[in-house]
Amino acid sequence: MTGAPTTGETPYRTVRGVPTPILIVAASAFLNRVGGFFTLFLALILSSRGFGPGQITTALAVVAGTGMAGAGLSGWTADRLGPRRTLALCTLSTAVLSLALTALTGFTASVILAALLSMAVQGFTPVAQAVISVTAPADRRLTMFAGFRTTFNVGAALGGLLGGLWAESHMDTLLLGNAIAAFASTLMLLALPSTLQERAAESESGTSGHQEKRVLSGDPLFMAFCVLSGITAVVYSMHLGPLPLAVTDAGYGARTYGIMLTANAVMVMCCEVPVSLVMRRIPSHVVAALGSACVVSGMAVLALGPNWTVIIVSVVLWTTGEMLVAPTSSDISAKAAPPGAVGRYQSFLGFCQTTGMSVGPALGVFLYGVHADLPWWSAGVAGVGIVAGIYFLVRARLSHSPTATADPDTPDGARVARGATE
Repeated sequence: MTGAPTTGETPYRTVRGVPTPILIVAASAFLNRVGGFFTLFLALILSSRGFGPGQITTALAVVAGTGMAGAGLSGWTADRLGPRRTLALCTLSTAVLSLALTALTGFTASVILAALLSMAVQGFTPVAQAVISVTAPADRRLTMFAGFRTTFNVGAALGGLLGGLWAESHMDTLLLGNAIAAFASTLMLLALPSTLQERAAESESGTSGHQEKRVLSGDPLFMAFCVLSGITAVVYSMHLGPLPLAVTDAGYGARTYGIMLTANAVMVMCCEVPVSLVMRRIPSHVVAALGSACVVSGMAVLALGPNWTVIIVSVVLWTTGEMLVAPTSSDISAKAAPPGAVGRYQSFLGFCQTTGMSVGPALGVFLYGVHADLPWWSAGVAGVGIVAGIYFLVRARLSHSPTATADPDTPDGARVARGATE
């Protein structure tokens, strides 16, 4: 794949300024999340088949591992097969495997099919982000990443509601909805321009075998940034592990925790795009570091003890951090990727973040079991290194990024251009 356009223009047709490939992958992602019952209800599906807690735990661990692998491999596949084919492969595999998982209900078959299904589901997002990277105008790419996430989150919220209503009386056929949505998403992806494939092939043909091997290993600054992003995800995902325990142990009950999750979802869906419009005027290293600081502060503040004031401050902080970190990290990956490697860069970032989200809840619960304040103190201590590391790594990496240099209208490109003339 080639880098994103370096001006406000785009070689693709647009609808109100949004390139059609981005609209297509956003609509496809929305359908996937509306029908993403596999992701939301797997534990209940397995329980309805008579499997015990030990078996469900094993299955969920396997599914988490293969999901991380899917996020890590999909970009590699996209840079070879092209994004159009890879996205269609992910969604079509999701449809077929969902149908198979409906029909085959034994434990071994369920685990194998669920593992493959997890790979397909988790492989979609990095490739979709790669499409945004190569089609969005550079000066609006951050906002388009934020818009994609908003569409994704609205679909997930609607999918949770529909899935809950369906599962209440038809758990045995729940995955049929998953298959139908994934198949419809596949048909939608056929409308992606064939030029996406051609641009990927052209870029790939200009990369030698030696350069090919060093695409990521030869970029330690970017890899280190991704690792720190993964650690940030570990801290962020503690809201799924020790946080509900802390809230209920403080006497507030599950309803309070549910209100917290709802507030997070509403804030993200309503505010992420407007926030990105402001943040795109600020250098990426500042936004990424600020977002990480908000995430770790949102968890660290819980060391003061869960009360309504602390809970509100915590939710606002880690939600703000999410809105800053997620689109900015994808934008940094797009800027850093050399021609022909956008998929791999987005995929490695996705792998690190998915790993962090998988590890965080369990690690947080373990720390909470040692001492109730340990998760929050750990977040604060780790946060100092995370924030400083992200600030300096991104600043150093983008200071010699060809993409940033080519984009004088962006804060990073303007900073590089100023440095070149001084």
